[in-house]
Amino acid sequence: MVRIFRHYVSPVKLTLAITDFAALFASVYFAEWLRYNWAGLTPEYDLQSFLAKLLLPLIGVPILLGVGGYESDALRDTRVFAVRLFVAALGTSVLMSAVLYFLPMLPLWRSILVLTIVAGGLSLYTIHWLFLHFADYNFLSRRVIILGDGEAAEELVSFAKRAPEAGLNIVK
Repeated sequence: MVRIFRHYVSPVKLTLAITDFAALFASVYFAEWLRYNWAGLTPEYDLQSFLAKLLLPLIGVPILLGVGGYESDALRDTRVFAVRLFVAALGTSVLMSAVLYFLPMLPLWRSILVLTIVAGGLSLYTIHWLFLHFADYNFLSRRVIILGDGEAAEELVSFAKRAPEAGLNIVK
């Protein structure tokens, strides 16, 4: 387990969140490239533009975390994740619209935001679907030895079997 702000986070979930962050960041660049090509313009790449693009994953990933996109049930069922992803995309678009309204100097058009939400949602769903079907949970898991055989030990073994994304590999 990795400790972040006094909370232990599974390395599997942390890796998935970092991958989601990178996918959202890439989807902003893709949406901007697509929109500027449709308009026949060339995009400007400066610090202000970079910060505007960085803002979307900085808002989107915590919202996805807040609506339970990294909970065990969402990592095991793509339908549950799809519903939570839709709620997170809605919340992200509302919050990003408010931020862009109050900070009009950020060069991120509304059409780019809409394209980013669509492209980012599709990429996140694809990443989680691939993760569900092809991930090896033991690759990033931590080996754990349980000393004793009491009720607490049985509960820990039961938890590790129910939630492989927790990153615990019980060694016997």
